Amino acid sequence: MNEIKYDLRECPFCGHKARVCMRDSVGVSKLKIHIECDYCFAKLGDFEADISEEDEAIYTLREAIETAVEGWNTRATDGK
Repeated sequence: MNEIKYDLRECPFCGHKARVCMRDSVGVSKLKIHIECDYCFAKLGDFEADISEEDEAIYTLREAIETAVEGWNTRATDGK
């Protein structure tokens, strides 16, 4: 399995590493993407990526992942 690395900040709750997780919906052309801590299982998501159109699937998937990563990496104390 190919693994793509994303620049994820540590978990805001426990300080451990997090990862991008994807799962498909049976019978539906959509993937659900979320970010999850490997230690305490804190989770941000589920962002849906519509993969029914092959031409647009990669862009849609990338956009959903980037949105999830941006949300995970945002902290209430950023910019203060």
